[in-house]
Amino acid sequence: MARHPRLGNPGLPRWQATGLCPPPSVIEATSEYFEDEDSFGAWLAKCCARDPRAHETTRDLYASWTAWAQRAGLLAGSEPKFRSALKARGYEAKREAGTGRGGFTGLRLRRPDYTDDPRYGG
Repeated sequence: MARHPRLGNPGLPRWQATGLCPPPSVIEATSEYFEDEDSFGAWLAKCCARDPRAHETTRDLYASWTAWAQRAGLLAGSEPKFRSALKARGYEAKREAGTGRGGFTGLRLRRPDYTDDPRYGG
């Protein structure tokens, strides 16, 4: 017969203090799942590069993200949510010195080399 938790289950206080403590294999599988499901992170890895001297406009970054998301069959979401996602990843929203264009520093888009594009003779 199961005992009621408030009536003296000896394992309950320990569980409340330490949590479930899943085994390392479960922790690793969960981490891999979330990495696989991180579509925004996948876009960053494929289409962008960290560059401390770079500045990209929010418009260009969002256009790249939107195109990538559509090709992947995902909803891109709104531009404000996009900006929040970049900030959450540690990128700084800043106006470009000299031009005043709003965007993000430390991030550079990997633009395709047009010499490889057949439309341009590649």
